[in-house]
Amino acid sequence: MASHIITAALASGELKAGQTVVDFSSGNTGIAVAMVCASLAIPCVLIMPQHPLLRERYLTIRALGGHVHLTAPAKGIKGMEEHFDWLLRQSPGEYFGLAQFTSPQNPLAYYSSMGPEIWEQTGGEVDYFVQGVGTGGCIAGTGAFLKEAAKKGGVVVVAVEPTEARVHIGEEPGAHTIVGIGSGTVANFFGLSGPLDGPQPIPGIIDEWASATSEEAATWCQKAARKEGLLVGPSAGAALKVAVDIASRSDAAGKTIVVVLPSHAIRYAGHGLWDGLREESDAALPVPANLDLDARTCLFKSSDYSQQQGAKERGGWD
Repeated sequence: MASHIITAALASGELKAGQTVVDFSSGNTGIAVAMVCASLAIPCVLIMPQHPLLRERYLTIRALGGHVHLTAPAKGIKGMEEHFDWLLRQSPGEYFGLAQFTSPQNPLAYYSSMGPEIWEQTGGEVDYFVQGVGTGGCIAGTGAFLKEAAKKGGVVVVAVEPTEARVHIGEEPGAHTIVGIGSGTVANFFGLSGPLDGPQPIPGIIDEWASATSEEAATWCQKAARKEGLLVGPSAGAALKVAVDIASRSDAAGKTIVVVLPSHAIRYAGHGLWDGLREESDAALPVPANLDLDARTCLFKSSDYSQQQGAKERGGWD
């Protein structure tokens, strides 16, 4: 999506030589923007909340050469958007606003890439498409393509948001730890009708609204890691939980369910998901290290540590 928006803006002349790309992000799209800008020698600024959970994303963006502006965490997405708007107003010729939450190029990116990829890889056998809602562009664009390809909307598109913040069904936003989805604002792209570039609109993109709690998301991250070797982030855990719920229905027997797992769990090492393992790693890797030449050869065994913890609750990866 980041590549699509930036290259389209360059082609149209909307993004001009010498301008800096700017957008606000919880971090994952920000990393993508920094990657694309680095490859094109374009400066960029990413706006994120000043929250320790985002340390890995901060480090990654800076390593890629991007700059980061940090806003007040209590103001959430509204604070990031406020600073974004201020930058564009105070220096209108200096910045190009990528605007992932509102740019029509966002869903179009997925309509032209992820949708066809899923259709090809499944041989056109897609019954359910499950995706967490961040900006909403992925599920809107991919869902529009799949419904068009399946003819008469035969694919059921299921949108996932945190149980604690189900704003799309009219509930009030609440605190949750499923980073990447559930910003507390209603997505802009669900009024779209697909196909995005064709003459015959398909009414409605989202067929079902589903949810997972913060705890359920963490549990399913753990299951994906321990049972499938997939180390995924909280929003992926939430989507996987919903996909398995769908697979458990009698009417889904024999159906093909496609679920997107968007990011790697290592980007969330500051998240509560890792609490138990952080405690263990602190015990295993003390600072300073033991450099005593007379120390026994093997100083720590994770299996011994786990046994010593007994039934003590140690976080999402236990």
